[in-house]
Amino acid sequence: MTLSGLAMGMANVMNNAIVVIENISFHHHRKTYKTKEEMVIKGIAELWQPIFSFP
Repeated sequence: MTLSGLAMGMANVMNNAIVVIENISFHHHRKTYKTKEEMVIKGIAELWQPIFSFP
């Protein structure tokens, strides 16, 4: 039971990481921001609420 809970938690972390990386990649291809640091900060700032909200 504990190991399955840990596995599901790690899967959730990996899924959220993939979503954030895809959002940063989206902004990179559209060239929305001038610097890479700004692009990463804004890309993460757009997704922190959906990632940390619980259904």
